[in-house]
Amino acid sequence: MADLVAEGAGIGVTAWGMVHPSRFDELEMVPIQDLESTLVIIASHERRGSAGVRQMTRMLIEHVSEAVTDDRWVSSRLDGTAGPYGE
Repeated sequence: MADLVAEGAGIGVTAWGMVHPSRFDELEMVPIQDLESTLVIIASHERRGSAGVRQMTRMLIEHVSEAVTDDRWVSSRLDGTAGPYGE
């Protein structure tokens, strides 16, 4: 998945361990903590993504933030910044 994101195919949500440390300089990652495993939204530093991809990312971040804040997703917490797509 990280290869597709780095090439500009879109964003991805994956387990933290699925992104090799050698890719950390190429990708923006936002950790979503306290699930059974940590999930991150990843985006390429090189490609901004289409307006639709950026909007979908903002909507996903907003939806998860609201669910965590409203205690609808009680096993979760947000950790980190939203990066360029969560402006």
